Amino acid sequence: YGFISLSNRVTGEVYSDEDKELLTLLLASICIAIENSLILNELNEKSLMLYNSLQNLYAIQEILSTIRNADNIEQFGQLLLEILTLGLGVKSAAIIAKNNSDYFIVYSNSNYTYNHLFPELYHISSDDIYNLPLGDKLLPTLVFPITKQTSIQGYLLIHDFSNSTIDDADKLQVLRIISLIIGETFTNLLEKNAISREGIINYPLLISHRMTKEIEQMLDLGLNPNIVRFHHPNPQEVLIACREWSEGFVLLPDVGVIISPLEEITIKNQLSKYVEEYQFLSLKNTKDMLSLLFDYKKD
Repeated sequence: YGFISLSNRVTGEVYSDEDKELLTLLLASICIAIENSLILNELNEKSLMLYNSLQNLYAIQEILSTIRNADNIEQFGQLLLEILTLGLGVKSAAIIAKNNSDYFIVYSNSNYTYNHLFPELYHISSDDIYNLPLGDKLLPTLVFPITKQTSIQGYLLIHDFSNSTIDDADKLQVLRIISLIIGETFTNLLEKNAISREGIINYPLLISHRMTKEIEQMLDLGLNPNIVRFHHPNPQEVLIACREWSEGFVLLPDVGVIISPLEEITIKNQLSKYVEEYQFLSLKNTKDMLSLLFDYKKD
């Protein structure tokens, strides 16, 4: 632990054996005191870590219980940022949603504009600190993708904390957990926002929205999806038979649609086992999905 150095005695006498024995006992007592102090410091550190862990767990639990009360995606964003501000000291942040190929700001408590960031966010797939062009400078920002399974549904952007730096490791870990656990609720509210108005669900929009999601996931994986609409007295029966190699939906009582990454000739061979009338659909833009499936035109 250290050293003790003794100079000559004031009297000029040499140190006796008794003096050396007394000094040895004194040093042993000092070592015990130092060890006890180190143990106490370690216990205090572990106690503080446990306290912080419990606080983090309470914050996560509070977030989960709070966001479940959200009626829409905007309220979700507001509630989430309020909890992050109170629980983790988040000072400036934003939540951005990815709705198919489009982006929009769900909620923000900062003074920055984000529309110019959307192309850059497209290339971000993992949480980290990124230098983003905000205001008139590059601003270090914590970016957390919000995912459901492996599909990115949006982003949580945190610019600074009120009581720590942006690279706070403990808060980064908690926020990483939060961004994972909110994914399903966030996705459900995004879908609700896309397909309903004043609580009334537009089912053609629902099918179109989900099909677009499936297609974009395949495209992100480098696959080339084919879309096939077919007629059958019981389309659900056909969808069940084909679910090992496709995703599908019932459009009408006698009409169904499937999406598959298989080649066209393979799909024909498989689908011909169950249906006689089918048609491959050509989709140039996912925004045209609704009119392609239902010959539907928006006002």
